Amino acid sequence: MKNLFLLLSLSLASMLPAQSWVDPAVQKEIEGPLNKNQVTSGKLMVRVGKLMLINNEEKNPAPSPSAADSKSGFILFNRSFMLPVYWNSNPLPAELNPASFDYFSAPGHSGNVVIGVWPLETGDLQVTVPDLSDGQGNVFKSENIEVRFVQHLLKQVQHQIVKINPEMIIKANPVKLYQGVTRQVWLMITVPEGTAAGKYTGDIGLALGNKEKRSVKFSVEVLPIKLLTDPDKSFGWYCSPTDIMGLTDYKKHGYNSLASGFECSIKSVSGGKATLNFSAMDKTIATLKKVGLESYRHIGTAINIFTELNQKGLKDFTSEYNETYKDCLRQMRDHSAKQGVKLCFWLVDEPRETMLNTWNRNLADTLKFAKLGTEAGVETYQDVMTDDQFTPEQRTSLISAFDIVSPHGVKKYCPLIIEETKKLNKQLWLYNTSIDRFGFSTWKHNAVGRTEWAYNCGLNELTAKNIDTWSSTRMGDPACSIIYPAKNEVIPSPSFEKASQGIIDYRYVYTLEQAIKSLRESGSPEGKKAADGAQAKLRVIKEAAPAYADTPIPDPTIQDTWRRVVAEEIVKLQGILQK
Repeated sequence: MKNLFLLLSLSLASMLPAQSWVDPAVQKEIEGPLNKNQVTSGKLMVRVGKLMLINNEEKNPAPSPSAADSKSGFILFNRSFMLPVYWNSNPLPAELNPASFDYFSAPGHSGNVVIGVWPLETGDLQVTVPDLSDGQGNVFKSENIEVRFVQHLLKQVQHQIVKINPEMIIKANPVKLYQGVTRQVWLMITVPEGTAAGKYTGDIGLALGNKEKRSVKFSVEVLPIKLLTDPDKSFGWYCSPTDIMGLTDYKKHGYNSLASGFECSIKSVSGGKATLNFSAMDKTIATLKKVGLESYRHIGTAINIFTELNQKGLKDFTSEYNETYKDCLRQMRDHSAKQGVKLCFWLVDEPRETMLNTWNRNLADTLKFAKLGTEAGVETYQDVMTDDQFTPEQRTSLISAFDIVSPHGVKKYCPLIIEETKKLNKQLWLYNTSIDRFGFSTWKHNAVGRTEWAYNCGLNELTAKNIDTWSSTRMGDPACSIIYPAKNEVIPSPSFEKASQGIIDYRYVYTLEQAIKSLRESGSPEGKKAADGAQAKLRVIKEAAPAYADTPIPDPTIQDTWRRVVAEEIVKLQGILQK
């Protein structure tokens, strides 16, 4: 009955003219130009199929403007970037009349401050950010604070279901605001290495057309600490960027591992040996080296190898097939290693017993490939979908067969796989969990990596085009196309920014753990006492941190509080270490 109702709804929706789907004001925004020859609109989405629109259901009442709001033409509000702001979102009373917008960071890292704007009128909003001063003669240059605005986009959130989402954080200043369409200003802040510690303050100016200019206090606090990077942790995306522009931005956001771009094709086979085409791998590695990401662990895709061996006339798991398969893996490992790149090998994608695609294999075949990978001497990686996909004995055999086991970090699907992976002392790597601020949960599980689908669906600055169909997701997966590549820039999404902050969360925790370790090794009574106190605070945070992506957090903004607590402990411990 439910499916019948959905089909009837879709049929009715498909008969509606495109312009009746969305509020006229937000329709104007989503049809606005982004870059030269780039537009997005409901009319474009209609061309790709019969789609039904769902809207965010706003339950908060509309705010009443103050005299100052009426003079400026908009209402300001302060809502954490961890919480969504849709085109029809209304600010809560506690979010109104913000006294200031504040940010803190260690040198060498990036983050953001988000200013909510509820327009009372239509017009162009100009935002001005001055140099900030710490009162001691030090200046935080405004060139390190980039002004962007969130652009709404019609995006597919389920099969044939679209929603107007806050999707792209675009470079635009001024930007056109429409009465009744809530927007966000994102101040994207980079704290350069070597910035003097201190609190830098100033006033942000906001002016809507010829209305009265408005000022709000703004501060950037630079912490007197240096964050460390865990060389053994891998954070990345499937369909990762392999171009300079994309990888530079990728690294800036803290990502260090690619899950694409290392594939090799088979030219010929003979006598258990293969001749491989390494051109794609070489191009990716050359780009990695230019950006400085070659020394981390990346995922080398070998899924195409078993299909290509069939195409060369070799039958599965015959003696010649097995020897040739192992030869391919060894060549890929050695070729990348000579260039300083360490690969783990993704042999089969999501093994299953039914609904097999060309890139899937059943359990029996998957175990055979794992054995061949082990015999070839490569590190093997396997994504595993759900607990109930195999029997307990089958799960154990699958986990035991691989070096790295990568399930979804979702309680609904994979808690047993996660726990058994730990029990069997296999490396845990989480994948396709959700686009969340995952640093504390990754730390809680002691996972060696975190990979999501998908960064940009293979598009880069060379393939920029109208932003329409390729922003769509697969069957409601909101991770697909997490950034929007344009000709001369990478356009991030709020989800991408939120996820990248999780990596920085992890670096704070890792830095504190290293300081605790150093103080305990120093033998200092003062150091041991401070280390014990810091460890106790980490235990409280770890207990409270979400174990799974579907574990609800009553207040997602508490992760900022956790980061602040960890930062304060780092300052304290590093101060003792420097004595």
